[in-house]
Amino acid sequence: MTKKILSLLLALALVFSLAACSGSDDKDPDVSASPEVGDDVTTSPEIPESEAPESEAPESEAPESEAPETEAPESSAPETSAPVESTQPSEPPAESEQPSESEQPSESEQPSESESVCAEIYNSIAAQLSGSLPSFMACGDSDLSGLYGIAASMLHAYSLNIPLMVVPASEIFIAEVADGNMDAVKAGIEARKQALLDSWSQYLPEQYELVQNAKIVENGSYIIFVVAEDPDAVVEIFNAALAA
Repeated sequence: MTKKILSLLLALALVFSLAACSGSDDKDPDVSASPEVGDDVTTSPEIPESEAPESEAPESEAPESEAPETEAPESSAPETSAPVESTQPSEPPAESEQPSESEQPSESEQPSESESVCAEIYNSIAAQLSGSLPSFMACGDSDLSGLYGIAASMLHAYSLNIPLMVVPASEIFIAEVADGNMDAVKAGIEARKQALLDSWSQYLPEQYELVQNAKIVENGSYIIFVVAEDPDAVVEIFNAALAA
């Protein structure tokens, strides 16, 4: 009886020991499985690492878009060369600078022979009587009309000279009168003489006397009006020049 009990206890002990062994074996896989959880944790960072290079890809494509911008200046080079050729002078303008025949002075603009005679007579008087004559200035058509009331069309030529200064009252007028105008010219000279008398009679007696002694001399188609210290000497040169 006791042997049965002992064998039973031994069987029970064997069963418990087997159960304990089998429990330890079941626990080993559980412990070894824990690293598998760690493996899952370590693999999670791999996802952002694969995405990082994908975000940098568009940056590498930026330089490719800048290439066409460097080619733009090359197209503008030929455009600047065109205006340079247009600035070069051509030969035709040089030929146009030459005066045409219509621009040449006509014979009517040249001094006539009678005009040069009037000027020569005055120049001869001024040269021979330079010591007794003041400095004169030549007058034009407007002065002739304003002072004498004589139109230039009434004359073939003339030489009118009055003093540069207000004093003295000296004056020399030489003219070649056109046909039919001698009386009108004489009347203009007389009016001028009277205006000088009226003016100087109120100021300087010496200058008034010069006007009183003035000479009006006619020689052919020429006439002279002289207000000077020695009017006779002026008239003598005038007549001698026309007689030559």
